[in-house]
Amino acid sequence: MQSFFSRQPRPMEEPISFTVRPLPRGASLEGAFRVQIATKDLDSLKLRPGELCHLITAEGTTGTGIAWRSTEPNTKANAHPIKVTDTLRDAFNFKLGNQLTISKSSAQIYHAKKVIVTDVSDHNDSDNNKDDTNWSWRCGNILGRRSDIELPNHY
Repeated sequence: MQSFFSRQPRPMEEPISFTVRPLPRGASLEGAFRVQIATKDLDSLKLRPGELCHLITAEGTTGTGIAWRSTEPNTKANAHPIKVTDTLRDAFNFKLGNQLTISKSSAQIYHAKKVIVTDVSDHNDSDNNKDDTNWSWRCGNILGRRSDIELPNHY
């Protein structure tokens, strides 16, 4: 007879193995680091859309993404695809078809108070030094002359 206080240890749940699939390219970088996960998998990972998650391949490659609810239904019960952008795959060297695990991250995203843009191009390359005097002006026009983005006055 077992005593009231003795418990059988609960078996550890086996981590879910997800498969990296492509996410069609969008027009903006707004969702570039979203990891689209099926609703049932979000629930089992205890993740909510917008929370950060760690991605780890069997080879040990790691990355961080933003959990997001997939809009496509998953018709296979044992399949666990995740969809990520080329940007996320390139940033963390993930490949299509990689098997990986996902866990909730305790990290938070902090919004920048100020961004400083600096020209880092190689000016010794004869093809790239044609228009250096207008670099700051071009960046300002592209970025919209925002007060929270600092550009050098000249190169």
